Amino acid sequence: MLTLLAGACILLFPALAIQAWRGDGVRLGAVAVGALAVIVVAAMVAASARFGNALSAQQGYGHTLLRILPVFGLTLGLPVLSATATIAVLGRRTSRRWLVYVAGIAAAMVAWVAGAIGLIWFMAAMAQSVA
Repeated sequence: MLTLLAGACILLFPALAIQAWRGDGVRLGAVAVGALAVIVVAAMVAASARFGNALSAQQGYGHTLLRILPVFGLTLGLPVLSATATIAVLGRRTSRRWLVYVAGIAAAMVAWVAGAIGLIWFMAAMAQSVA
């Protein structure tokens, strides 16, 4: 599920954000907030025992959710925010939508890599605090 959502955040969200940006900046912000809300809901679903998370049944839903939210936030939320900022800045400077789309994808990919690296550090710190 995380891989499909990452693909959607990196490839599909910039196209949706460009469509929203054509109208005005308020719609772009609303689309970004909506995407972040979908990411939080997906994290909540992924943390629940009802949808197959065995750890949630053992450790509790709250404990599992607090471990899954950073994963979804760093690997999905960061690319959405990065693509939104890139599209907002470049949308004002050029009228070539394909260039803005490619820049949005590039920004989302860089943010995904940065989020994955940050997640490794975060998980290592979490493991040390537990041990």
